[in-house]
Amino acid sequence: MNILLVEDYARFAQSLELALGDRHRVVVAPDAAAALVALARQSFDAVLLDLGLPDRPGEELFAELTARWPALSARTIFLTGGAMTAPAAELLERLPNGRLEKPFPLAALEAELQRLSGA
Repeated sequence: MNILLVEDYARFAQSLELALGDRHRVVVAPDAAAALVALARQSFDAVLLDLGLPDRPGEELFAELTARWPALSARTIFLTGGAMTAPAAELLERLPNGRLEKPFPLAALEAELQRLSGA
């Protein structure tokens, strides 16, 4: 599975990339701008999207992703650090997408990815 990991915390991103790397191809984007470049250059089977990004809110990136690559909308798993904005909370409330609150066990992420593989 080709996965785009949009995560600004470098150590966390590196840990996930290493943990998933033997079973999946993981591309890390540290912010929304890098994520959009990666999405334009290659196709992905799933997106792991941190809602707390430094350059723009994760929910705004998700809206653009949905508009430009609609098939990825349902294949996005949201990552949160607990504290979030009202718009991010509203997004999570209305969508059935997978979501994981950091820190989460790797098994929980693998279960979400497995769910997408079967979809």
